[in-house]
Amino acid sequence: MTLSLFLITVLVVSVNIFITGSVVGFLQKEADKKQLFRLILTPTTLVAIVLLIGILIGKLFIPFFQNMASWNAATILFLLSLKLAYDGIRLHKIRQSVNPLNSQGLIAISTSIALNALFTGIAFGLLNIPYSYIIYAYAILLSAIFLGYSLGSKMKRLISGRVDIFAAIFFFLCALFIILKF
Repeated sequence: MTLSLFLITVLVVSVNIFITGSVVGFLQKEADKKQLFRLILTPTTLVAIVLLIGILIGKLFIPFFQNMASWNAATILFLLSLKLAYDGIRLHKIRQSVNPLNSQGLIAISTSIALNALFTGIAFGLLNIPYSYIIYAYAILLSAIFLGYSLGSKMKRLISGRVDIFAAIFFFLCALFIILKF
């Protein structure tokens, strides 16, 4: 059950990776392979590494919170839902103005997504998930960005939405689920 919950939360985190890929695909219809490799693998790899670091941090704190690890994981996911709700309401316009084709824009977007992944990793590290789950998470993240890029390169008009609000609601529901099941 923890694996499926972890994979679903990584899928929700990967929605922002998908959007980044679709914007890159939309803005850059034809790219050389080296630049495309950088634009696609940089955010994905950064998010996966930060997710792994989060899992490590969460596992390091298990001895201190042995009896309350699931409560702390739920609290972290609840705080993440508040952050995502704030991002969706207040930072929506700012995110639309960031260009992921230049290095600074790509780093800004990747850092924002990596912060969400860090909180997710800490929460599931507290739930003591195996490190091998990061392989599944990386596959989901790579699939999301490649799918986003391929769809973005075929779009005639860029579609924008507030996925952070959806993610906030989802992480809030995950926090409730952890409290009720663990």
